[in-house]
Formats: sequence, structure tokens, C-alpha cells
Amino acid sequence: MNRRVVYTRGGSPAGVLTVIGEPEPTPGPGQVLIRTTAFPVHPGDLQAVEAYP
Repeated sequence: MNRRVVYTRGGSPAGVLTVIGEPEPTPGPGQVLIRTTAFPVHPGDLQAVEAYP
């Protein structure tokens, strides 16, 4: 199960970010599936969530 963090409106990240699960994709012919175990959160991403100009 893959997880991703989404938001549908601006605001405080703690109040508007939601973690959702989705099925793992199946690679097609000539494609590979790369498993990611962690990723950083850039301060600019949080500013975008907060509707920072």
C-alpha cells in the first residue's frame, strides 16, 4: 500500500494535511517500480500549504 499526503485547502499543515493510502501501481512493459521509503519535506512545500504568496 502506498501512502501520500494531500491537501485540498490552505491552512495550518497540522489541520489540512491528510495521509491517504492507495494501491501499489503495476509497472508496464519496459518500466520499473521504484520503492521510496522516505522523503524530505521542503519548507517551501509547507508555505504552499499555508497559501503563502
